[in-house]
Amino acid sequence: MKFLFLSLLFALAQTAFGQSFVKAQGQRFTVDGKAFYFQGSNAYDSGLLAGLSDQDIYDRFQNFANAGIKVVRIWGFSCGEQQPNPVILGVENGKPVYNENSFQRMDLAIDAARRAGIRILFPLVNYEPSVCGMDWWAREVIGSNDRQTFYTDTRIRSAFKSHVSTLLNRVNTRTKA
Repeated sequence: MKFLFLSLLFALAQTAFGQSFVKAQGQRFTVDGKAFYFQGSNAYDSGLLAGLSDQDIYDRFQNFANAGIKVVRIWGFSCGEQQPNPVILGVENGKPVYNENSFQRMDLAIDAARRAGIRILFPLVNYEPSVCGMDWWAREVIGSNDRQTFYTDTRIRSAFKSHVSTLLNRVNTRTKA
């Protein structure tokens, strides 16, 4: 499961705009077999539907690019009552229930990064209990507060895999990829 997370971190958004994947070779990141060195930043809220206008998001990524930043981390998650307008509203019958408007904001952030030539680091779950952490998945799926069950309980793993599948197979409303 850890390999899945690591692979998705760089891969998910890159497939939307045809960039080569960032890979780990030994102790280095590479792109097309060449060392990939980068300066990065965190803009976790860029994919959230609150506070910033669409143009603000496009401007933010262009400003990152102008500053030489090549990688930006945005959240690939927001759940339940922990954020206004979350992507995942809850889990019903083992399947996540989504807020399409919030998904479209995530689409916009991915498109803004694409336009600015920035790669996205896209974590899919939070270890901390706040903001869609493993605890949230455990509580939502099986009614437990034990985050370790995120790794061991087949019902939680199945629900999370369903979420990952949705992210991988969803067509971005901005890029159409």
